Amino acid sequence: MPKRLQLPDIFRYKSYAKWLGDAFDAVQAQDAGMTHRKFSELCGYKSSGAISLIATGKRRLSVEGCRRIAAALRLNAGQSQHLEYMVHYEQAEDFESRASWLRRMRAAKRFAEVWEDTLKAYDVYAHWYLPVLLEVVSLPDFQEDPAWVVARVHQRITPQQVRDGIEQLERLGFLERGEDGRLSRLDMIISTPAEVSSDVLKQHQREMMKLAADALDSQVRERRDMRVMTVAISHAQAARIKGRLTQFQKELAEIVAEDEPIEGVYQLNTQWFELTDPPEEDGS
Repeated sequence: MPKRLQLPDIFRYKSYAKWLGDAFDAVQAQDAGMTHRKFSELCGYKSSGAISLIATGKRRLSVEGCRRIAAALRLNAGQSQHLEYMVHYEQAEDFESRASWLRRMRAAKRFAEVWEDTLKAYDVYAHWYLPVLLEVVSLPDFQEDPAWVVARVHQRITPQQVRDGIEQLERLGFLERGEDGRLSRLDMIISTPAEVSSDVLKQHQREMMKLAADALDSQVRERRDMRVMTVAISHAQAARIKGRLTQFQKELAEIVAEDEPIEGVYQLNTQWFELTDPPEEDGS
């Protein structure tokens, strides 16, 4: 194996499996005789297919294995630490644990630069009230007074959350102050890359569904609209309905963009999911 390996930039990754697969391809490109067997042995594994299984997500990478791989590939301290953080991040069992490991990963300047848009989206959607505050600022009678916001927002929000939330939205560049000191929302799109959708957006959706459940009892019918339907249909029909829901949301976005006076902040949640599992295949 070459003394100086040209490896993919590890700080461009949040998935250790994806990085390891790309790292093997890079090593193989520099050493035509490199195989998964040799690479696994080099990293201290007895199983010839260990690296292949880890890279395809069929085998978990232990912290000990992570350190062996880091040594075999001659990673420096910062790279080795990031590899270990990725292992903890991907194997964390709940959102709070994953968020904790992501905070450690983003302490590396290179990672924070590469993943800037993703991390901004993560920060905004990590707390249900941040997107809400972003919209509340647009109200014509908005007052930067936590007591006013608490009284105006129907859902449970604390004065401290209001103060911290506005400060964070300013820091992230979604709010700015004019010369008169008043806050206004910048015309920025919150980018939600695919890498973040499976993590923080799921948490955001859970929180918004809880708010919808609360509104069922706490809001009068005239201020809300809740509908349910249970149907037995084909998979083709289900796909068509999902497509209609996507189109419907696009049409709503066009309505929202119309030049009308802002009078309130609303939340739309859509859920479409299967209640039954496919039949088990007959193994006989």
